[in-house]
Amino acid sequence: MRRRTVALWPVLLNSAAALVITYQNTTFPRYESVSFALGPTSYHVANQSVVVVSSMPPLAPTLAESLTGRVLVFRNGYISAWIDACSAAGCAGLLQCTQAGDSRTEKLIWAWIYRGTKVPFASIPTAFVTSAAACDSLYALPQADLRVTFSSDEYANPTEAALASTPALICFYMSTMLNVVSIVLAIYKLVSFLVASTWTLRPIPLWPLLVISTQLIASVFRVVFAANSAFARLQGITYTTYRLTITGYLPFTFASTMSVGLAMHQHLYKGHPVSRRHQATIAAFVATLLIVFTMDFAFTLYTAISGVSVVNTAFLSVFYLVLNVPCSLCFIKYGSSVAKSLLENYSISNGERFRSIIFAKRTALSGALGVVVLVGQVFFMALYTVSPIAYLTTYTLATAAGTLQGILFQLAFRAKNSIFSRYTARVGATDYQASRTSTNQ
Repeated sequence: MRRRTVALWPVLLNSAAALVITYQNTTFPRYESVSFALGPTSYHVANQSVVVVSSMPPLAPTLAESLTGRVLVFRNGYISAWIDACSAAGCAGLLQCTQAGDSRTEKLIWAWIYRGTKVPFASIPTAFVTSAAACDSLYALPQADLRVTFSSDEYANPTEAALASTPALICFYMSTMLNVVSIVLAIYKLVSFLVASTWTLRPIPLWPLLVISTQLIASVFRVVFAANSAFARLQGITYTTYRLTITGYLPFTFASTMSVGLAMHQHLYKGHPVSRRHQATIAAFVATLLIVFTMDFAFTLYTAISGVSVVNTAFLSVFYLVLNVPCSLCFIKYGSSVAKSLLENYSISNGERFRSIIFAKRTALSGALGVVVLVGQVFFMALYTVSPIAYLTTYTLATAAGTLQGILFQLAFRAKNSIFSRYTARVGATDYQASRTSTNQ
């Protein structure tokens, strides 16, 4: 007779669940397990039959058969909805199986942060089967002869220590501060473009509106994650909100990047004829990216609400990593080209020249910073499966670098004759003179 145990994660006391699978007269070997930090208290479920759900569940799953005294096993879906349905059916416990492609580090973090609208989020024994082999056995063996035993034991989730470590806290506080600065700057810039020096409203130009508003939205997502990490140990918001914050900012960040690129393209080709083929190519490229960004956010929103992953996050990370490479190189190259062409254009006013040169130089600088963003993304992709502290620090550093790049995007646009002009006019004039001097040398 062989003995096999599967490790799981119970929920409130940093405990780990040990799962024993018995099929007919065979008991399977033991596997590592971890527990939810905000779930039910310690428990013991002994030798209970199971009901395995294999289909993708809806947002409000219903259970047709009686589960009194039985354990429900599922793989996909929103845990809180399954818990409600399981409790109503009188089941003895709930086991969630890991999905293909999930790393142990992600499950450690997920088990630490998961919470619903109430704590604990479950009143019945709830655990997470982290072993793929155990999950395969639960789904492959006939349910009629299958029984499980699982209970909670003390277990220190390494995510807790990672969140309290000095490197992680430095990253969290830095990211929080940068995103607060980005939000304040975005509001300041939008007001500058919206309100003239005569205190009258005026339309905001297209490119500043797109760049600054998307950066504002992205910064709100990022600051929620950073502040939740710094001040609430990643347990201050519901899972739905958490899932939105970790990737929801990406399409807005890259929509902002795309808008800066289009604004730079407009500056570079201003006063020059552009062929219809060139225009069609740009329009097709922009339409494709907009569709990708919209689908990405829609999938993120659906995953956050339903708990069903539509697109692998690693795939999205690679996609945006690849997209960031040409963006950074183009910003460095064409930002300098725009600045040079503006210096040779004597048909525009000094004020317009100054604003355009500032735009070009800061766009080029943002391209250089984009290389730092790329390095951060590469480090995250290489290290996120190593440990919770590697995941949290590399992720936060990569997003902080993206925030800095977004701040440069916003600073690249300068409103004329705004309500703040009286305070910035003298500084602007000084900057312009310095710009002319340094460029002519």
